[in-house]
Amino acid sequence: MRRRLKRSGTTAIALVAVALALLIGAVILASTLSRTALEPTAKEVIVKEGEFTRRGIRATISKGLLGYSLNTWLTIHDLYGYGESIDYLIGVDWNDRVSYELNTIINVKPCMIKKTEGLGFPPTFEKLNATYKKIIIHTKSGGVAEVEYRPSPPTIDEIYPCTIDPPQSSVYTIVVKVWLVDCKGHENVCGRCDCYSYDYLCEKPFCNPSGPPHGNYSQGVPHQPYGILQLTAQKEITYKNKKYVFQGWLIELVPPKEGSEWYYDTTLRLFVDDRYHIKLVYREVC
Repeated sequence: MRRRLKRSGTTAIALVAVALALLIGAVILASTLSRTALEPTAKEVIVKEGEFTRRGIRATISKGLLGYSLNTWLTIHDLYGYGESIDYLIGVDWNDRVSYELNTIINVKPCMIKKTEGLGFPPTFEKLNATYKKIIIHTKSGGVAEVEYRPSPPTIDEIYPCTIDPPQSSVYTIVVKVWLVDCKGHENVCGRCDCYSYDYLCEKPFCNPSGPPHGNYSQGVPHQPYGILQLTAQKEITYKNKKYVFQGWLIELVPPKEGSEWYYDTTLRLFVDDRYHIKLVYREVC
């Protein structure tokens, strides 16, 4: 009798232990699932940290704005909308030395665009990239950001509604000349080659939508700053019974500034941020 009671008591205790273990397991599982569902992602942590500290910027360097140009522009975005103040920029050369320092105040909200030349950096993208391995920005709130190099210009969505530095001139004159290269490699200016068209495009709020003022076409056309001068060249032309094909546009900053570069698409979208000399080059079919 005692053995039966003992066995019955042992069985009851075992059942209670199993039930208790199942209950504890269920509670642990529910707690784990609850924590897993509420576990923040890395992005959420960064956003919360940025909102808490009110710091965070993104900076890019690009060749031109909205359209191609030789000048380099620095775009700084305030990531959290509280406003940032840049107080220190450094340039690190390819020997990992800090070879440039700039103490200045740049207020950013929501974003700011500045010409690198105005900050003391080289004006052209190639010269800047060749001189500085990286550029680092410090904010007064303690934030640090490395500038990203981007050879292509940004889109309107990426820079609107940014504040941009005022132009140095009320108009910029763009001079375009057509050059013909013969089969011997000789270059000749073609004063009567009507082989390209142009249009002036304006993206608010960067230029005056009323369009450019009229000027002497033979001496170049003055254009409102910060618009886009869209030039379109014919792929083939015939001049004095000789056939020529499009080679490219050679864009040059007007001396004494240095800088020139080729552009090989027939349509050139030139951001009007300086005075340019442009050679439209055709080569004779030999």
